[in-house]
Amino acid sequence: MNIKEYIAKINDKETLKELFKFLQTKKFERTLTFVLACIVAINLSTNNKQSKNRSHEYGPFEQSSSHDYTELYDTNEETIKQENLNIDEIIIASYNTSQSIITNHTDEVLNPTSSLATENNETKEPKELTNAEKKAIILTNQKITETQFQEFIRTVFAEGGGSYYDECYNVTSTILNRKKSIAFTTDASKSFGKNLGFNIYCLLTAPHQFSGYKDANYYYWDNFDQEYLESLPGYQAIIDCLYTEQTSHDYLSFKGIGCNPEGKVQLCTPYGNYYHNQLKEEDTIPLTEQITYPYGEEAENLYNTSLTEDNEKVLTRTK
Repeated sequence: MNIKEYIAKINDKETLKELFKFLQTKKFERTLTFVLACIVAINLSTNNKQSKNRSHEYGPFEQSSSHDYTELYDTNEETIKQENLNIDEIIIASYNTSQSIITNHTDEVLNPTSSLATENNETKEPKELTNAEKKAIILTNQKITETQFQEFIRTVFAEGGGSYYDECYNVTSTILNRKKSIAFTTDASKSFGKNLGFNIYCLLTAPHQFSGYKDANYYYWDNFDQEYLESLPGYQAIIDCLYTEQTSHDYLSFKGIGCNPEGKVQLCTPYGNYYHNQLKEEDTIPLTEQITYPYGEEAENLYNTSLTEDNEKVLTRTK
């Protein structure tokens, strides 16, 4: 079909009726692009006819606004003949190009953050919590107060050295392992009250458990302000271990340097403690029974937790 035949078809009443029906049934954006394609094609044929009757003072296209579409597509009737193109092919190409542009634009309007997310992958990544935010979660999950947490820090530093990340992580892991042990939770509950053996503060401060609790090494860390303590690798280790509750080993006890190393494992050489007494399956408390309760009037008022009949099994085991 040549250009003249196509224009004649467009002027045919039956074809116009079909086009009107098409406009009514198709989505707005698809209809718009089709109409635009038709306008481009008709404008192209009109401009090409006019160009034959004019001088070539300005080249193949006259420098006027009426030729914007022909300049955009950079073609004329001669080009169409040379490349064996017909008007239907031009319409299809124009339609597909227009549809792609409108689809992309619609997507940007409906999803204004999509392009942003593509350019910046960080928008898809979960935000990393600060240590202060992690500490707040730790205090809530472990049912301890800020004061108890400060005692916990100083005891771990006294046992593992505040400058050593790995060893402070190992010491903290030992305390979390004891929270899983029937023997250690039962012993702590005898000192502090039934079911309180699951509280890490009670496990830490129970009699004859950690020699670093309030010894000379413990009070040594009182010489530094809080900002300095929180800058130490050992502090980061405590935060990481308590926040994730992922332990680095399954030992329940350790001895300091200078002890008899027989039957013990030094996890961090040459400065680390010697670990022993692994948690056995028969001594392990099921996770569903590891229920933490606050210790001390301040903590009890803060977390407002009371014992219920649902915990009778745990109470019987730890009282």
